[in-house]
Amino acid sequence: MFRNLQIYRLPNGISATPEELADQLAKAAFRPSGPNDRFSHGWIEPRAGTGLVYSQEKQRILCFQSEDKILPSSYVH
Repeated sequence: MFRNLQIYRLPNGISATPEELADQLAKAAFRPSGPNDRFSHGWIEPRAGTGLVYSQEKQRILCFQSEDKILPSSYVH
């Protein structure tokens, strides 16, 4: 299911609601790299249709995506 999974535990005292957190993450949402971009990264929905923060009970799931373009060896001199 996951190719690369890293789990982090946030410290107690973070009081942002899932909606507030999603609003902040939306500022850095993932956009696919353009034809002249070497890479792109940003936040995506962890589960389709849930928004940028999937929340259940006291758990929050976030998903960060990165995209690196790899040039074929014929392009590298």
